[in-house]
Amino acid sequence: MQRICFTFLFLIYLLPIQALADAEPITLRHAIIDYRDGNYESAYDQMLKYLPLGSPDAAYYLGVFSIEELGTDYDPVKSVGYLRAAKAWRHQSAEDLLVQIEPHLSAEELDAAEAFYTMLKDELIVARSPSWLELRDREYRPARRRAQPEYPPHYDRQGMQTWVNIVQVVSKRGHVLASTVLNEPMTDFTRNYRRVENQFRYPAADQIQYTRVLLDYRLDLNTAEELKVIQASLDRALPLAEAGVPEQQMFLGGLAMTRDRNNEPYPMLADYRPWVWYDRAARGGYQPAQHFMALQFFSQTWAQYLIDQGDLTVMTFYGAQLHNLAADDAERARGLQLLEQAAAAGDERAVAILADIRS
Repeated sequence: MQRICFTFLFLIYLLPIQALADAEPITLRHAIIDYRDGNYESAYDQMLKYLPLGSPDAAYYLGVFSIEELGTDYDPVKSVGYLRAAKAWRHQSAEDLLVQIEPHLSAEELDAAEAFYTMLKDELIVARSPSWLELRDREYRPARRRAQPEYPPHYDRQGMQTWVNIVQVVSKRGHVLASTVLNEPMTDFTRNYRRVENQFRYPAADQIQYTRVLLDYRLDLNTAEELKVIQASLDRALPLAEAGVPEQQMFLGGLAMTRDRNNEPYPMLADYRPWVWYDRAARGGYQPAQHFMALQFFSQTWAQYLIDQGDLTVMTFYGAQLHNLAADDAERARGLQLLEQAAAAGDERAVAILADIRS
């Protein structure tokens, strides 16, 4: 069996994964770096933490570890179980390994592998089929005045294009009560948004509004140049995303969304579904992607998981989302309860939103 994964391992060793920073949030990327650096026991232990989130990447790596005897005992039964989970959870390379390993197992071993895979499914704490919030019909208030933050000059000179995804809760009077940045652009972009946030204005209404805002920082390029930029970005991100790096998976999801928001026929992105990459990054432990699933894509599955973890940002903004958007009366009432819970825990954003609702 030792020959099965050598090509895969070789590719991992060549990946230019960035160095770790002190006190940065832990994600599956850290396990991949340990794997690449030969710290197999540490990588194995870390990967196990992402199985309850339903990570296809963790399941795939654990299948590799178990057949290659890296950081754990040689166990082809577990390997097949992990790889069956990876396949069911949409990892594109899992089938290639399964067809090499399964013929060497007895019928009893294959039954044991299936039982192990079933156990992995039963232990999921984040369902693999996300449920989505059912939205009610309502009148949407587009911004009457929309501020565009300054494009940081040094990034402009470098030819950098990026975007900032924001959730805003708008007051009855039409100004921004609270907001959160969902993706993680460079600090300068977030800081510049905060500087002009109070310049956003919406029409007045008799209720708050939950709204999603995209600030797109794009250079003035012709179509051919634009396609080259998109292709170069895809070429950089795709190998890392496919290798399981959550930060690059989220970037790839955002890149795929440019196809939809710009109404441009980016052919290289035609087959990419943005939420699939965001969900995969979320299952690799990347909190911005988890927030994105709950607050941008209205995933009830991810929202409930984060609320159970005591995440005040999701508690606050998902509460506002439910209160304003949910089709079900009970869900709207739950939105108020979540806002009250977040306010009681000291979240000033929730306090401000509740005050406006009750005014």
